[in-house]
Amino acid sequence: MSLRRVGHILHYSKSRRLIARLTLFLQPQITVFDYKMRRIGVLVDVFGPVKRPYASIRPDPSIQNPQEFVGQDIYVRIYDLEKQRRRGR
Repeated sequence: MSLRRVGHILHYSKSRRLIARLTLFLQPQITVFDYKMRRIGVLVDVFGPVKRPYASIRPDPSIQNPQEFVGQDIYVRIYDLEKQRRRGR
């Protein structure tokens, strides 16, 4: 499975979401992973400036401690990016 780096997790919010800074705009409902290809969660909201947006990520229920991902880079499957681009046309 090929992954592409798309951002960096900044903090864990009071609403139990991981907040990340993205390097490119992504559509909601895309699955994000860490560098070990572990599923972090699903991107549920994108906000902020278009050139460098922020994202709200709902952590996967299997994750015991979502705070451990703060400071890490996030990745998406290249297949999901291509599928998203085709859908956006």
